[in-house]
Amino acid sequence: MTESALRTMKEVTSTWVEDGYPNYQVWWFKLRDDDDASTELVGLGLIESIGIWRSYKLTREGQYWALQHRERSIWTVYAGGQAG
Repeated sequence: MTESALRTMKEVTSTWVEDGYPNYQVWWFKLRDDDDASTELVGLGLIESIGIWRSYKLTREGQYWALQHRERSIWTVYAGGQAG
């Protein structure tokens, strides 16, 4: 995964967590116009377009990715490292 795609997924994950882990089938987000990671993230199966310009939803795989990387960040902090 490129640095740009990783940054985008971290932003999406953060928003999803802040929103209380809503159901991936109804929760959607819009990417910034200057965010070019969508093609890669769609190709990896982490997000999918909902048919509205630059609007996407997490796939089931994207939801699992978010949960795994959210937990890694928490454990990094507990271990004395820096998250993110």
